[in-house]
Amino acid sequence: MSSNNLSWFRGLYNASESQTAISGLVRRVGQLDAGQTENAEYQGTEPDQSPHVEQACLERHGRMSHGTLELTLENLFFIQNHKKEVFPYPIIHSATLHRPPRKDFSSSGIEARYESNSEHSLPNSDYIETKTPTFPPDNFSEWKNNGLIEIRTHDFNYFKLYCKDIKELHAVFWSIKHQVCKVSLSELGAFKRKPDLNGRAVQNTEDDWSIYDLESEFKRMGIDFSSGNIAELSSRWRISIVNQNYLVCPTYPGSIVVPSKISDTTLLHASKHRSKGRLPVLCYYYKPNGISISRSSQPLVGLKQARSVQDEKLIECIFESGKPTATNVIVDARPTTNAVANRAVGAGSESIHHYRNCRKNYLGIDNIHVMRNSINRLSDAIKAVFEGGSITSSRFLSAKTEWLCHLKDILIGANEIASSILKGENVLVHCSDGWDRTSQLTSLSQLCLDPYYRTIEGFLVLIEKEWISFGHQFSTRNGHIGIESRFDVVDSKITFSDIKKRSVPPQSPQSPRQNQSESPSTGFGGGDNFLLKTQHNLTAGGSAIGRFATFAFSKVQSKITSAINGSVADLGDPNVSNSSFDLEHRQNSENSIFGKNKANSETCAVFTQFLDCVYQVFCQHEGQFEFGTQLLLDLAYHVNSCEFGTFIGDNELSRHRLNLKTKTFSLFRYILESKEQYLNPLYKNNVPGSVITVDTDKLKLWQAFYLGHLMTFKQAKNKYLSENIEISKKNDSQNKIVSTGDDTGSEKNKYSNESIVHVSSFIETDKKIEEKMEEVCIISEANETGHDLQQEIN
Repeated sequence: MSSNNLSWFRGLYNASESQTAISGLVRRVGQLDAGQTENAEYQGTEPDQSPHVEQACLERHGRMSHGTLELTLENLFFIQNHKKEVFPYPIIHSATLHRPPRKDFSSSGIEARYESNSEHSLPNSDYIETKTPTFPPDNFSEWKNNGLIEIRTHDFNYFKLYCKDIKELHAVFWSIKHQVCKVSLSELGAFKRKPDLNGRAVQNTEDDWSIYDLESEFKRMGIDFSSGNIAELSSRWRISIVNQNYLVCPTYPGSIVVPSKISDTTLLHASKHRSKGRLPVLCYYYKPNGISISRSSQPLVGLKQARSVQDEKLIECIFESGKPTATNVIVDARPTTNAVANRAVGAGSESIHHYRNCRKNYLGIDNIHVMRNSINRLSDAIKAVFEGGSITSSRFLSAKTEWLCHLKDILIGANEIASSILKGENVLVHCSDGWDRTSQLTSLSQLCLDPYYRTIEGFLVLIEKEWISFGHQFSTRNGHIGIESRFDVVDSKITFSDIKKRSVPPQSPQSPRQNQSESPSTGFGGGDNFLLKTQHNLTAGGSAIGRFATFAFSKVQSKITSAINGSVADLGDPNVSNSSFDLEHRQNSENSIFGKNKANSETCAVFTQFLDCVYQVFCQHEGQFEFGTQLLLDLAYHVNSCEFGTFIGDNELSRHRLNLKTKTFSLFRYILESKEQYLNPLYKNNVPGSVITVDTDKLKLWQAFYLGHLMTFKQAKNKYLSENIEISKKNDSQNKIVSTGDDTGSEKNKYSNESIVHVSSFIETDKKIEEKMEEVCIISEANETGHDLQQEIN
């Protein structure tokens, strides 16, 4: 790629970004005064160092905003009318550069080519009318002819970027791709930020990361590690440090809780019979009846149905460490066919004949690949709504229903586990590797069983225990260092109906323009135009052979095109391709957490799906939770933002190697320090410890998360203030309506003629108003948005 084309943002790599001040935990895609510095949500680089595009447009939900793009080492800013909209690079899920339409024709059949500036003017430029540029542009069609960048974020925001100059547009895309796709986790923003708390600078300490302590938490459950009397149920467990060097299981914590009867030698042998060495260990002890929940990965039985005496003995002791029961349950989260199919690769599921007093329960929860496809279909349906589609369309309703069906499967499993515990059955939970579906099930069942986990502190402890310490692959599943294949260059498929075609006088046969467009050897538009514009569909019969043929042809097509071009197109060339934006620094690195071919196949919003399940539980038992949905929304945002070190890394070992406790800041500390803004005014802290279950027939779409960007900040703020909602004054009758799952009478849905919005995402200077912004879902008038949003979307 030509270095000249990148000179305008060269400072991006030569300048160091100022330290970022974080004054709150609201969602970061907010708006700030452009003049704010120390007390702002973000500090950009110095004005003379910060690369930016003075004239840019952002299109979202049919609305066009004109402003300035500013790109720093950590964030993409869009500035309009002294307000900043902030997009940390890790929050960007994917981006597509649409190349400009190559040809267009006037009504008389004479070709007319549009360019955005004099540098890309036609060879025969006498017929081009030159005008003094204005901003915002009088004729936006000229900008559209440069192409556009289409961006999707992890929090379901969709927008398009336009630039006056095609080189600037390409450079912005290049910069975004290079800043999202890091070489290693240590390059993420969490390692560069220095937050403050309410205007007070703080220093990072080990205490910031000590919200969860294994010994203290299990003592709270009722286990007495100090007593040697194994006759007592609470004394039949011990803390083992057999994995303190992470040699037994690299993805487990250094300390684990196991039966007192089991030696470390037995644990070492038992780990060899489990996938990734994730042997069965205790994760929850239900004090009222002494019953336990344990977790592991699948056994390595294979086609020969291999056995492990140590594994069988370990599970037997786990089940006997609680109150003696007639039966115990091994819960396999997978569909039966998937579990059986894993035997072909040396894994599989337990044979009940080898485990005493056990029954098997397959839950039929699909794997991450199915879940990823489902969330992508929902994302595409939401994107269609942003682009003018309807939420009543069959596409949207089908995608929503499919996603809710997956949530239903998970919640049914959590209900069954909780029910087994109440019936006095010890439970062992696993899926394949024991860090995705297993974490969802164990944490949700504990949320239903234990009121402590429904407090703010307890919920954070639950996440730390079941997700972070037990090795959920946050960085891999959420693609923290970016997925290259998500950044694509395509021919524009957008029809610009508002383009005013300019008439061009006839060309002579010898004119350069005619030679360029009507060469008999190349067809229309130059040497590669035929290859680029001709789309051969060989899948008419829908067969696998046809799909393979189409794929093979596209590869050959690409190679022929490259040969004709002779070299990679520079930035600013309308024929720019994916190879123009190659990440050579990343491709040559061996430090990436992803293999070269499996990056995207390993990603899935597993933790976000768990938060969605918690939202479903909350909606049916709102008075049982100390926190409201703002906490869920902030967690869903920060699992991808990488502004804190809490969710960075795949396991405890990788976090130690990254020195997260000394180099980054803990999200959980700031949540606890800002506890007041997460409090649920309906919480009844005098309710005795009770077990809750979920009615899986009353699930609904989490509107504030999936559809929260359908409304602008100004509209939502004005509507919120005008309605003067006081959530703290909800009466008991409204609480009863919420608990039954009927939304028709609840406060947050009584504005059924307004637009959907999550007001907690707004940065409000009035602290009293900010504290009241729990979650308000409203639906805007159809004449404002151009969509039929009158119907309830639940």
